[in-house]
Amino acid sequence: MENNKKNINSFQKKLFMSAKLINSVIIILLFFGMFVYYIFFPRTTESNYDKDLKKFPEYTREQLISGEYFKGISDYLSDTIHGRDKFKEYASQIEALYGIVDEEQFFGNPNPPEGNENSSYTNTSVQDESDNSEVSENDSSDTLSTDNSSDTVSVEPEPMDEQLCEGIVILGTRAMELYYGNTDNVKKYAEYLNAYKAQLGDGVRVYSMVIPKACAYYIHDSKKFSDVWEHTVNDLETIKENLNGVENVDVYNALLPHTAEDIYFRTDHHWTGLGAYYGAQEFAKTAGVPFSDLSTYKKEVREGFVGTMYRYTNNSATLLNNPDDFIYYVPSGTYTASFYDWRFNFIKNHDMFFYISEEKKSNLFLTYLNGDAYAAKIESDVCDNGRKLIIFKDSYGNPLAPYLLESFEEIYVVDIRKFELNGIEFIQENGITDVLFAMSAYSAASSGVNRDIERIRVIQ
Repeated sequence: MENNKKNINSFQKKLFMSAKLINSVIIILLFFGMFVYYIFFPRTTESNYDKDLKKFPEYTREQLISGEYFKGISDYLSDTIHGRDKFKEYASQIEALYGIVDEEQFFGNPNPPEGNENSSYTNTSVQDESDNSEVSENDSSDTLSTDNSSDTVSVEPEPMDEQLCEGIVILGTRAMELYYGNTDNVKKYAEYLNAYKAQLGDGVRVYSMVIPKACAYYIHDSKKFSDVWEHTVNDLETIKENLNGVENVDVYNALLPHTAEDIYFRTDHHWTGLGAYYGAQEFAKTAGVPFSDLSTYKKEVREGFVGTMYRYTNNSATLLNNPDDFIYYVPSGTYTASFYDWRFNFIKNHDMFFYISEEKKSNLFLTYLNGDAYAAKIESDVCDNGRKLIIFKDSYGNPLAPYLLESFEEIYVVDIRKFELNGIEFIQENGITDVLFAMSAYSAASSGVNRDIERIRVIQ
């Protein structure tokens, strides 16, 4: 009997040891397989959130001796790991569990540059290339208004959670760039537009549409930056005062009655399709052309949009966990849209709206004209008033064209930073009657974009 027990115990011991050995072998094989897969199989080459991933370093003797070569390999392997975007999202979600930030976090320099009035403006946070409630009629005036009050007595709201990440304010669930502007540069912007008007003469109307950043409307509740909105208002007034023959499109006051609506994204640095609608409406009023009501458009919704601000804030968990709805409006009128390179050589015909895959959802703003990739010409089938429009723009101008099919027979859309032809000659050769400069406040205050405005006026 005792021998049987000993045999059973010995068998169980051998079975247990065999199971341990098998488990160890399986674990080792799994780790080895993961190692082989992550090291030798094709690696991640594109990210939904980061523009440029690390490249495998080029070997040189100097890099080897200094240790930079192996450091470069390490950076490459960690930056191109399979599923990197998912890992970053998990990390941000875990970070959100740490709790609410009591004080502002400072990364970079949040303060305006010294001697702002005369210094050269540089956008240190975001470079422009790069939900709809009921729509109501706005009653904007030529005077820049800052009074958004009513006779209704309201209860003082609770202060919002506030962070500063990489120079960008996150107020509640909204991320905003800080706009400080530059008086000298916006005067130069007006001067360059005046030169277009002087050269084109009375037969062509020229317009300035400077589109505020979100901070012009939503920064008031900030503990530290509540006065930043004033810089936008002051610069817009300076531009208006310095225009000569150029017609000012007052987008600031056109958007002001609609701040409770989704006119700017919370997770992206652009305005929304609804904001662009109100901007286009104000332009049509200034130009004296017909304009379709938003009710005539088909509303399209892409949920779960987390835009550029997620990347610019170093992957803010607040933004990741509070995505936008990306809403765009498809016109009912028919048209033909043609796309060209920057010397206006034909590339292809395509709808004005481009489909952006779920994997590239952070780039949904490219829905409009595929972003800044092409110059475009849209020929409307529903307008015959003889008016032809060119929009010189940065990325903020991309959503405007779909709203203007009933306003102009032809609409040309050209990125001011990339166009390689003489703008004056192009306008004259194509019989264009209306010239709209539509760009964000950052671009109007940027010496680089200003130089591009002048560059294409005088280029040979």
